[in-house]
Amino acid sequence: MIHRQWFDPGAARPDPAGPALVLLHEGLGSISAWGRFPQHLADGTGRRVLAFDRRGYGRSEAHPGPWPARYMHDEAARLPALLAEEGIGDGMVLVGHSDGASIALLYPSQAPTGSPRPAGIVSLSAHLFVEPEGVAAIAQVTAGYETTGLRDRLARHHADADATFGAWSDVWLSDRFRAWVLDGDVRCVTCPVLAIQGAADRYGTRLQLDRLAAAVRGPVDVHELDGVDHWPHREAADAVVALISVFLATLPKSHV
Repeated sequence: MIHRQWFDPGAARPDPAGPALVLLHEGLGSISAWGRFPQHLADGTGRRVLAFDRRGYGRSEAHPGPWPARYMHDEAARLPALLAEEGIGDGMVLVGHSDGASIALLYPSQAPTGSPRPAGIVSLSAHLFVEPEGVAAIAQVTAGYETTGLRDRLARHHADADATFGAWSDVWLSDRFRAWVLDGDVRCVTCPVLAIQGAADRYGTRLQLDRLAAAVRGPVDVHELDGVDHWPHREAADAVVALISVFLATLPKSHV
């Protein structure tokens, strides 16, 4: 079973006719790990927001086995079933962070024919390829998993924190993952994209944004936030919600 939760906007800015926003969490994320962001996003945009825990995360079912190098492709292919269960059709907006942003960008290439089409995609700190800087950062986090308090922090968000962290770390640090590249896949993205990344992101350089902008076929609005690390929705939440609000308002009517 996949754990999911809806966040409804406050009375100040309700926009019930607007497309739902679907949140896709990071590689160590979950509904609860988003913190206040889902409600902040709903209140700031006036849109309903759906968050969910992928398999092996949060309070959802366990992942059935070792993660393949194409685990993000697999998760993108699984998303249409969840959208159908929640009655979400064409016109939704995918909002992903880190691994979740990569999954959002993969969705158009992996979703079966007839699946709901996104009106737009918001990418927060997406990965399009594996960089040495990111691998080094993950290796450092892995080395300190039990001594830095990370294990205890993750245990607050996941039914089995050790399994969640181990699966994510193992695949990212594996030799089989070194050739992982999404440039060709994301050429299937034709809807507008809002791409946001921190200038101080420890897991990826500016090249991630540049490759994204060059690869997708739809219009791309790129923002690199000064002084922000890998979590712009936490470190610059007001700025991110404001950028998303403008992005939603400028989506072509044919997409919504």
